[in-house]
Amino acid sequence: MDQPDSTLGAGDRDAVDPPATGRRDKIFNNLVVDQWRFDPVSVGTSDFNQDDLNRFERRSVPQLLDAATRGTNQALHADRRPTTNLHLPKIDEFYLGQLFQMLMLATVVEGRLLDINPYGQPGVEKYKQFMNEILKTTEK
Repeated sequence: MDQPDSTLGAGDRDAVDPPATGRRDKIFNNLVVDQWRFDPVSVGTSDFNQDDLNRFERRSVPQLLDAATRGTNQALHADRRPTTNLHLPKIDEFYLGQLFQMLMLATVVEGRLLDINPYGQPGVEKYKQFMNEILKTTEK
């Protein structure tokens, strides 16, 4: 069984291409933060513009991430590939806890759909045995 692919942020948008051109068995999920904890940083201007980033001058990081996400979604939708945007109102303990709980439950449901016991942990007992042996031989 293939492992899921993941991409992170606007810098990894090029990483979307291999799964986007492969089999149609993936959903592309974007995690979107609606309220930033700090004032957004804006891109400055370079006198030399050697990296052609002046086209982004005075754009904030949230604006660039939003445009990258929307552009990626449009490209994937044009190729009839599904995407989702998971919105976190802000990053704090409450909303991260909700996200983790939702992902945990989604993992359980997906495991059941694939006829996999999502609670089975065959490697855990072996890890515990090794850990206990290591702890016996090391100083406190």
